[in-house]
This record gives sequence, structure tokens and C-alpha cells, in this order.
Amino acid sequence: ERKRLEEEREKLAEQLQLALDAAQMGWWHYDPAQQSCSWDDTTKKICGLSTNSGSAPGLGKLIHPDDLGRVWKEFQKAINPIDPQPYGSQFRIVRADGTERWIEAHGAPEFEWNGVERQLIGCGGTLQDITERKVAEEALRQQRERYEFVAEGSDVGFWFCDLPFDKVIWDRRVKRHFWLPPDDSPVTMEIFYSLLHPDDREPTRKAIENSIQNNQQYDVQYRTIAPDGRQKWVRANGRTFYDKSGKPVRFDGITQDITARKQAEDALRASESRLRNLAQNLDREVQARTAELRARNEQMLHAAQGLKELSGRLLQIQDEERRRVARDLHDSAGQMVTALDGIEFCEGLEEIGN
Repeated sequence: ERKRLEEEREKLAEQLQLALDAAQMGWWHYDPAQQSCSWDDTTKKICGLSTNSGSAPGLGKLIHPDDLGRVWKEFQKAINPIDPQPYGSQFRIVRADGTERWIEAHGAPEFEWNGVERQLIGCGGTLQDITERKVAEEALRQQRERYEFVAEGSDVGFWFCDLPFDKVIWDRRVKRHFWLPPDDSPVTMEIFYSLLHPDDREPTRKAIENSIQNNQQYDVQYRTIAPDGRQKWVRANGRTFYDKSGKPVRFDGITQDITARKQAEDALRASESRLRNLAQNLDREVQARTAELRARNEQMLHAAQGLKELSGRLLQIQDEERRRVARDLHDSAGQMVTALDGIEFCEGLEEIGN
């Protein structure tokens, strides 16, 4: 019977080792009485060790200084005889060659006796190198931070809907676009439509149906209404996702507050309308002024023609008057000469008579 139990134990140990190898996990064991630890080849490889056993303090020196305090507290909680806690921890180790690796360790304590005499006799568990996973998680975290930065800066919100519309997920920016608090309160399609402007509900519903039924891009602009009557203009873009059979399964997309753009467009249209009216009024004024100037020009031309005719008439009169005066002067001069000739003749006769 003992031999059979030994064989079963060995078989279970082999199966456990196969499972650990398949998961690329190692095992470790802590002996509190000897303050020593032992481990398998996988753990030795992960930690960059040269042996399969060593002192517990020596093994603890592998833990990164920034993580050592936290790891020690977690291990102390796990081996507390009064209230042992499940042991699971993620931490960094620094190998002898200076390289850092991320480790995930799990374990369970072993006790003997019960009550106040309960004592720890050992603790064993598994250990796994999760460096690649941590690197991927860090890259994902940075990517999410960048996405969050861009989304917040551009005021873009994300929404996700499983089809049929049994659950609608909005992030805090979408909720802000719809005047909702940024909490975990559930959102339904009824709430969605109730927050739309009445004139925008039916066009939006038709756009959603068209996207789902015809695999068309969803791109609409609608107004959302606050409880106090304020409005926002929101643009929504999305698309429908289908399974291999062509069944629609998801309807996801984004929203963006375009109120400022709409106000700018309205202001631009108003400005263009004012400019058009100003241009039309200016054109009318120019035409009226042109007609007035043309009329005045014609009047001036008419007046100039009259002046020209008057000037010609005056010159003619002046010439005629000059001729008349000359003629009168000539006649007067002739009369004066005749008179003088008569006087001289008389005087001659007088002289002869004397």
C-alpha cells in the first residue's frame, strides 16, 4: 500500500511538473525552521541562479528594493497563523548580471496544530516570469494615456452597443455631450432618444437603421437638450460590425461636440448675409449715384452748350455793335469834316469880302 501511494505521489508530481513546464512556471518552497528555500530548474533559470537551494534572506536580496517592503508585508500576511491570507504578488527581481525581470508568485502556507499553538512549518507555491506581459501592459497603458490625451483634447467620446440594443456603453465624454453626469448609471436607447431634439430623433433613428441593415457608415449631426433647455450640437460617427454569418452584432462609434463650429458657421452665414446686403445696398447706391452724376453731367453739357451758344451770340452782338459804332463814328466823322469844310469855306468868303 505504501509503495502504491509512493507511486501515485510520484505520478502526481510528474503531472504537476508537466503542467508547470507547459505554463513556463517554476515552484519554490520555504522552510521557516531552516530559513532556507528550494526551487526547481525553471525557477533557477528565471531568477538567474546557479543552484536549486539557498537561504531565504539571500533569495530576498533578489527582489527590487522598491518592491521589497510591499512583498515582505504580503508574505507576512500569508503566513500569519491566526488569519492567513492567500498569497499572490507581482514584483521585480534584479539578477546577478543586473537585468530586471517581472515575477508573479503565488503560494500557500503549511501549518501544524491548531489554536494558539498553531505554527508555520512551510510555505510553497509557484513562480512565473511575466516580464513580456508587463512590457505589453505598460505599452498598452501608454497607448491608452495617449488616446485619452487626444480624445480629451479633441472632445471625442466613445460609445459601444451590443446588438440588439440591450446594453449601451457611453464613456464620460459622451455622457457630457448628452448632459449626463459622468457616473456608472446605465444608459438605454430610450434615454438616448429622449435627450435628442424632437426634430432630430426620426432622422437619427433612420440613419441607425440604414447603417445596421445596409452596412453603411453612420454619420449624423443632432442636437442634445439639457434639462434647463440648453442645447449642444453633436456629430456622431460609427459603423456596424457583423459576425461571420453576416449577422450584425455591434454598433460602435464616437461623438464630438461641434457646438462651437456650428456657432461659427452661423456667425459666418450671418456675416455673409450682412456682406451680401451691404454689397446689394452699395450697388444700388452706386447705380443711383451714377444715374445722378450722369443726369448732372447731361445738365452741365446742356448748360455748356447753352453757354457756348450764348457766347457765340454775344460775340456776334459784340461784332455787330462794333461795326455799328464804327459806322456811326464814320458817319459822325464825315459830318464833322463836312461841317469843318463849310466853316473854312465861309471864313474864306469873309476874307475875300473884306
